[in-house]
Order: sequence, then structure tokens, then C-alpha cells
Amino acid sequence: GLGWVGGTGLVAFLGVPWAGAAELVPFLVLGVGVDDMFVILNSYFLGHNVSRKKETATVAGSGMRDRIRIALEDAGIGITLT
Repeated sequence: GLGWVGGTGLVAFLGVPWAGAAELVPFLVLGVGVDDMFVILNSYFLGHNVSRKKETATVAGSGMRDRIRIALEDAGIGITLT
């Protein structure tokens, strides 16, 4: 709140032309970022549940790096489309 007011006041004081749509960009970027985070987390937890059910040595022995890689591979299409 205070940062927005200060930034808007400074820009108005400097005489920069008003562009109302430009003020929405940070919130749009934040919204898309949060949405992508949910897509990645959903893919990560779904992969974890699937690996628990398989109970094979290769899946159960896979490390955190492999789980993250698989989650990002799965969520990549959804992130690209947003």
C-alpha cells in the first residue's frame, strides 16, 4: 500500500504521463506466478502419491531432484499456456 502510494506520487510529481493499465501489471504478474506455483505443487504431490502406490525400488529410491524434475516436466505445459 505505502509503496504504491509513494511510487504513484513520485511519478506524478515527475510529470510522467498517466497510464492506468500499467498499474495492473504487478498484480497480473503476481497472479500468474501464484497460479503457476499451484500447478507445480499439484504436479509434485500427484507424482508423490503415484510413486507411493507403485512401491518399486527405482521410484521409492528416487531423490528429491528426480521428483522435482518429474513435476516440472508434467507441469510445463500448463505453465507455458498461462
